[in-house]
Amino acid sequence: MTKFINTLYLGYIILWPLIYNFILPVDGAGRIYMLLTVVALMMNIPNVRFRKLFFNPVILLWFIWIIYSSLNFIRIGIKPQGGISFFTFFVIYLILPWMSMWITTYEARVRPRYILNTLLIYFSIYVFCGFIFQIGGGSANERGGAILGNMLPLISLCLLFLSCIAYNLKSIKVYSLISVIILTTATIFMVATRKAFLGEIIILLAFAISRVPRITLKSLSKLILVCLIAYFIFSVFLENSVLGERFTNIENDAERYNTTDSFLLSLLGDRAYFYITGWELFLPKPLFGIGLNNYMSVTHYPMPIHSEYMVQLTENGLIGFLIYVIFMISFSKKCFKSKVKPLKRLYVGWLLCIIFLSFTTWTYDMPQYFMLFGIITAYVANEHKYEMNQ
Repeated sequence: MTKFINTLYLGYIILWPLIYNFILPVDGAGRIYMLLTVVALMMNIPNVRFRKLFFNPVILLWFIWIIYSSLNFIRIGIKPQGGISFFTFFVIYLILPWMSMWITTYEARVRPRYILNTLLIYFSIYVFCGFIFQIGGGSANERGGAILGNMLPLISLCLLFLSCIAYNLKSIKVYSLISVIILTTATIFMVATRKAFLGEIIILLAFAISRVPRITLKSLSKLILVCLIAYFIFSVFLENSVLGERFTNIENDAERYNTTDSFLLSLLGDRAYFYITGWELFLPKPLFGIGLNNYMSVTHYPMPIHSEYMVQLTENGLIGFLIYVIFMISFSKKCFKSKVKPLKRLYVGWLLCIIFLSFTTWTYDMPQYFMLFGIITAYVANEHKYEMNQ
């Protein structure tokens, strides 16, 4: 029964945006989310092995971050965006990603192959249907995928990463992996999300390196050749796509939004605005910040901070930022701890992808990414027990 509840819980989290936007607009208030979270917790808590995982550094540190962020939010006293209650905000935006990580970690420890294949199915359905239902776009100002927005290409990276893991574990064939790469690329080009495209490049490079047993002159030559071919193919598509036009607009966006002399901020294009205003808000309240999710309320800007680093620093202050850094260091140690070289290279690739994406987007409320944190955490722990064949 627990296996069914956990599978249902993770599946609902991944597929609900698809169901709500294209099939049946139910649970707009997130009540089913909250109910399933409570049910999943109650079903798993009696399990000793599940409870012990609470003290895993990655899971425990993010729980500490949640407690701090919640108390800091309450202390500041600004109401959550969208008119939702604090309880709803607490469960959906904070507890849900953490529970996703905890449950995925448990399932990946107990049933590593099963949960990998299950998540692959869920993510495949989400990305494929999201792509089919949203085809469109044609210029720098006309992008496809308006309904699911940037979430579709960003989540497609989860599908790509898991497929690379599955291929290395011989759970899927090469034609399945190629299909996923094509689907991910098509999705990213349709929505024209620059950060997702570069994130895809990072994952594919990590995968290519993971397929090289030893770095020799011959293997290095093959790797360079593959990269050159991929570069040529992507260049052709970029020159004739919305995504390519958006890359060329980075310099123009930087001139508009970067009011400093910093060259590095210019590389971020329009996202430079969040670093400048975020820093200005941080300086008067460096210790506790302005409170999580309060940027729009304080500045009246129509978008939240598009940078995980500035979210942590501006909204959670130095204390929250420090907890976040310790969490990332703990997760990094998990990635580098792996003794299986091909998987280790993929884990590090995902880590670098997250580090890169966090410069231009926020991730603390993305349960899909926390599921992958859970997969990696569990798989590294499973290596010495030879449990990867279940």
